[in-house]
Amino acid sequence: MSGTRRSMMGAGWAWLLVPGVLVAGTARSDDTDCADTDAACMDTDAVPLIDSDDDGIPDAVDPSPFRCDGDFDGIRDSVELGMTAEWPGLEGAGCFRADADPTTTTDPSDPDSDRGGRDDGDEDWNFNGRVDPWEGDPNQAGDDLDSDDDRIPDAIEGMDDPDGDGVPNALDPDSDGDGREDRVEWLWDRDGDGVPAFLDDDSDDDTIPDSVETGDDPDRDGWSAWNDSDADGDGVPDGEDGLDDLDGDDRPGYLDTDQDGDGEPDGVEWGQDLDCDGVMDARDRDEEDGFCHDAGEGTVDGAPFDDPLTAPQPADPAAIREAVGACATAPGSAGWLALLGVLAWRRRAARIR
Repeated sequence: MSGTRRSMMGAGWAWLLVPGVLVAGTARSDDTDCADTDAACMDTDAVPLIDSDDDGIPDAVDPSPFRCDGDFDGIRDSVELGMTAEWPGLEGAGCFRADADPTTTTDPSDPDSDRGGRDDGDEDWNFNGRVDPWEGDPNQAGDDLDSDDDRIPDAIEGMDDPDGDGVPNALDPDSDGDGREDRVEWLWDRDGDGVPAFLDDDSDDDTIPDSVETGDDPDRDGWSAWNDSDADGDGVPDGEDGLDDLDGDDRPGYLDTDQDGDGEPDGVEWGQDLDCDGVMDARDRDEEDGFCHDAGEGTVDGAPFDDPLTAPQPADPAAIREAVGACATAPGSAGWLALLGVLAWRRRAARIR
């Protein structure tokens, strides 16, 4: 059964061919052929505006009226049908997605439109209806071959050998040699460097190699540590957290939400150095050894003191913070000179006493 799609422009609609469904309507007077971008071409008055799955396609002409993705391939029916807008009167449908390339369509009733062996959603894995870089063509069966069964077709993997193991990518289950199989790393490009994870030895660009990062999904955000630039979800990038185990709890910094073991989360302490010792508080095992600690605590010039009334002390931290920003940020040269002058005066006064 076949039919001619007609334009969505104008008041009249002719008739619609959805795979396997022919719906009669009122022909347009100008008999203008429909572009393939249109999902429906018929008299809108003849179609009840009932849309059970809220995908912008009336139930009467929807190949799967109760599911947005009738063939379960991951691509919305509206995309597979080449729709660029909802059916008139159904604007704002929550399940509608526009097709990024309406010049091509796929079968919304068949998960493998080209019958090549890979589902449409595996080939068009961002589900937008367009063949983008590192994607297959769901209308070309010849690009479905996957010799190493890693969910990445040979046409995409190619015959290069980046890890130098003598096995080309199309036949190599671990193309980049980082210890993680291509089927796990797949085609994700989380760091946006244009290199898919199966060829990227630092998939999240956090300076920690994928071969080193462990932990399936410590922060439970849906991304494994090797593909998550903040694996522990503490708000501090893994590259800044580092690999050190400062508190001896057998967890490297990038998997430890309290690196210095002081009970204060790294996400709270990061970016501050309250004792002005040049070490971020999140990684500072002694937050009172700098020169702007509270009066009566810590040390001055390496010597401990207990009595805040008699011991030589630095200027009041709050005053310094207000004057030159010494504690919260690194002061400029003028700030350092002012601070050193205050400290010298305090030491001289203490010696006189």
